[in-house]
Amino acid sequence: MAEAKFDMHRVEKALYQESRKVRYEQGMVADVVAATVKIAQLCGDFSQNRKMALRIGTALLSGSKTIITPLCLDFGNLADHAEFVSNFVQKQIRFLDKVHEVAPSLVPIFVFAEQEMYNKDLMRICSKSADQLQDILRNAGTITEAIVRDQGWKCQSMIELIPDIVEQDHRQSI
Repeated sequence: MAEAKFDMHRVEKALYQESRKVRYEQGMVADVVAATVKIAQLCGDFSQNRKMALRIGTALLSGSKTIITPLCLDFGNLADHAEFVSNFVQKQIRFLDKVHEVAPSLVPIFVFAEQEMYNKDLMRICSKSADQLQDILRNAGTITEAIVRDQGWKCQSMIELIPDIVEQDHRQSI
C-alpha cells in the first residue's frame, strides 16, 4: 500500500488527544491510527488529506460500527436503473470488503434516497411522477437488499434512517 499523502504524525497526535476525550483505551489508539491510514488509502486521492483521515479516525474512536453507504442512481437513464444499481452495488461491495479486512467491526448499511421522489426538479428532468420515482427508488432498494443480504448487510430508505430528512431538505432549500 502506498505511503500516506498527509502528515501521519499530526493525525496520530490528534487521534491520541481525541482518545482522551472519549476515554478510549490508550493502548488501542495505535491500532486505530493504522486502520485510519489504511482506510484513507483505500478511499483514494479524495481521502488523502489530514482532515479526512481525522474524520475516519475519530469515527473509529467513537465506536461507530456503521458505514452509511449511499445508493446512487443514474437519473439520466432510469430505464436501465436495475442494471446500473446492480453494477454500482457490486463495486461498492468490493470496496467495502477491503475496508472490512482493515476494520472487521464496521458494518455497511446501504441507503437509498426515497425522499427524492418529492424533488420537483428531478420529476421534471426525469419526466416521472412522484409515484413513479418512488417505485424506481424502492426497486433500487429491493435490488440492493437482495445483493447485500448474503454479506449480512442491509439496505434501507434514508427516510427510515433519518425520519425528518424531508423537513431538513426543505429547510435547507429555503
